[in-house]
Amino acid sequence: MAEPILIVIDGFAQAQKAPQGVIMPPLPKPMRGKYYVQMHTPAEVRKWQFFAKQIGIDQMKGRVPLTGALEVSITIYLPLPKSMPRKNVPLALAGTLLPVTRPDCSNYCKAIEDSLNGVTWLDDAQIAVLHVRKKFSDKPRVEILVEPIEMKTAPVQDAAATASLFPSQTACRYCGEPRDSDRHLAGGHCFTCGLTYDRHRSGDHIFDGAQGWHDRMIRAEASRMSR
Repeated sequence: MAEPILIVIDGFAQAQKAPQGVIMPPLPKPMRGKYYVQMHTPAEVRKWQFFAKQIGIDQMKGRVPLTGALEVSITIYLPLPKSMPRKNVPLALAGTLLPVTRPDCSNYCKAIEDSLNGVTWLDDAQIAVLHVRKKFSDKPRVEILVEPIEMKTAPVQDAAATASLFPSQTACRYCGEPRDSDRHLAGGHCFTCGLTYDRHRSGDHIFDGAQGWHDRMIRAEASRMSR
């Protein structure tokens, strides 16, 4: 299992902003009715994402991007507002007083996730669990902790354990009675599953697998009711 990765981006965090539209291209007067709007990411967001990507590349130290499901914890440390009263500064630095102003956490996350695509992970769609926090700090920065999620698989049972789940081939898969036993047979039918003695003895309804067993059971019941 891959080790967790910590990426620290110093400086102010940049939140994702709504795309901006520009009328393209500038056309002469006869053609000004035929224009279209080209959408693009704001320049300040692209600049910060480029900076964050370079920091991520340096801190990955040549490691390849992680694959599989990931658990990501993002902590955004925001600067102390100049308007904050002095009595609130210790509370803010201790984490008791938290920022509740815009931008919101989701916009910060979108800019961070896109900037680390192809660097820390192949695609931000791999993030299955996401934790986000906003805090105050006298040292603004962004900390991203990335942990691979270990995919658990069903334990493989040994042959003996698997065989114990099903009766022996010498027993009826439907009722579990021994094929050659007539202890519970009377009047030509099995008291347990209702099949005739000959069919029960021949074992024609014995079948490996739960689904096959269920299908044989249905057919046996239908055959009995049609007699």
